[in-house]
Amino acid sequence: MKSYSTYDRDRLDAADKMKIERGIYFDTKGADISPLTALPLAELMKLREESAAAEQTVFENLKVQASAWEEQAGKL
Repeated sequence: MKSYSTYDRDRLDAADKMKIERGIYFDTKGADISPLTALPLAELMKLREESAAAEQTVFENLKVQASAWEEQAGKL
């Protein structure tokens, strides 16, 4: 069971506009964070930094793909 829910408002208007908008929400009822409660604060902060870095990598890759869309959309 996922401990989060998501929504998207993605939209593509060919040769005009691409919009990718995502949101994520923590599910307080379905999540089991008990393993995290035993970790020291420094470890939690390290895990958060690693997660943020991984998210940044995904974001940078999406920006590359958005540039590829711009090039393709500009051909029409």
